[in-house]
Amino acid sequence: MSRIICASLARRQPAWASNWSLHELLRRESGWGMNAINPSSGACGLFQFLPCRWPIINGVVSATADQQIDAGVRYISFRYRSPEGALAHHNAVGWY
Repeated sequence: MSRIICASLARRQPAWASNWSLHELLRRESGWGMNAINPSSGACGLFQFLPCRWPIINGVVSATADQQIDAGVRYISFRYRSPEGALAHHNAVGWY
């Protein structure tokens, strides 16, 4: 996992920086790849947003680690309250 991604996560949501559930969720969704793009759905980035929230230029998602982490933390907090909640949903249905 990239130091940049971990540092960004630690600044935004310190308790989540070492959270196993979040790490597992990101491993499953994007393999911790900031430029991960799902060819069948078009989901992109660390958190695999669908639709992709940022332009993709030459196969590179145009959002920084900080932007992706901010959006991912807000989404998980709002929809699932915690990484554990998001991972439980992923375990149940295969997506979050």
